[in-house]
Amino acid sequence: TTVGNLRNITIRNGSVRNWGDEGVDLGTISAENSAVIDVRASGNAGSGIASGGSSTVTGCSALSNTGDGITTGFGSTVTGCTARFNLSDGISAGPGSTVTGCTAGSNTGDGITAGDGSTVTGCTARFNDGDGIEVSSDCRVTDNTCDGNGNDGGNGAGIHVTGSGN
Repeated sequence: TTVGNLRNITIRNGSVRNWGDEGVDLGTISAENSAVIDVRASGNAGSGIASGGSSTVTGCSALSNTGDGITTGFGSTVTGCTARFNLSDGISAGPGSTVTGCTAGSNTGDGITAGDGSTVTGCTARFNDGDGIEVSSDCRVTDNTCDGNGNDGGNGAGIHVTGSGN
């Protein structure tokens, strides 16, 4: 059974580890306008934290998940989060999102990715196998630190822009 049309869900203060899929899964049920606050997600068989559009993810950490550490839908905000040792991207934000003050390191994919029209500021991306930060079109990327990315044979950039108007 699929649950749909859920909104305004808040998950706060907790730890989710070693689940057979996503640790926190608000993304596949498209739970919009939700919040995930101060949650630790580790060792899950999918993404550590997945949220729907217009969501907020604050003060969370995602460690050693087999998918993305943290993934959000359109128009979301990710603030003060850490994503390390995930087997895909550390933080993957949907179009029109803001990623601020986050750290992404030693992920198998990119450290931080953001869709069209997003802002990535004040973040640190180090030792990811792919790019440190990857954005597409019409994005703003400022005041970030990117170091030692491209551990997959040197093919990663500190900041990789794939579109125009940035």
